Amino acid sequence: MSFRRLAVLVAVNAAVILVVAASSAAAVPSAASRGLAPLRLRGASDGGVLPARRLTITVALAPRDPRGLAAFVGGRHAPLSARAFSARFGPAGATVGPRCSHARAH
Repeated sequence: MSFRRLAVLVAVNAAVILVVAASSAAAVPSAASRGLAPLRLRGASDGGVLPARRLTITVALAPRDPRGLAAFVGGRHAPLSARAFSARFGPAGATVGPRCSHARAH
């Protein structure tokens, strides 16, 4: 996957998380968290330890301009291309690169 495609994917995931977090009545953000709060779902149960195998995960980073993104999502606007969305709201490349390296290493 190219770096640009990964950056767009991360930006879109961050936007989805913001929209879900803002609209979900069942989600309760942790009081101790900063930035994007983790979602804690009511009624969830611990499924135990996962078997040792390779997992595919998606990591979402905080948007570059969370207030601007919230205003954009909540208002009327013309559609944005993935490239324009990433340039406006996506995390900076200097943020994405080290996070991807860390995720791959662990």
